[in-house]
Amino acid sequence: MVQTNNPNNDEVQSFIQMLKNYESVFPDALLMHIMHRSGVSKPSEAAARTLGIAAQKFVSDIINDALALTELREDAKGGITNRETFILTQDLVKEVLSHRFADSFH
Repeated sequence: MVQTNNPNNDEVQSFIQMLKNYESVFPDALLMHIMHRSGVSKPSEAAARTLGIAAQKFVSDIINDALALTELREDAKGGITNRETFILTQDLVKEVLSHRFADSFH
């Protein structure tokens, strides 16, 4: 690894150390496979785990947006919003993605 006088180098090293103790919901083998299939010849474990964190955050944000949208609709219908379970449908995910990436589709 190349050492520089960049003050952020310590932060990067700290982040890489933290990744060793982090378990993503996506297995390392899956992330390494995805990276390899995407053209990364020798993905590092740190890169794979960073991808896992980003993917987990992306999925989490989509799920949270879908839940918020469902709760807003329940409120608008005068329904009870303290239900413990909701059904996540493909249509709901598509709607959330279209709102989130509206600029990308035009």
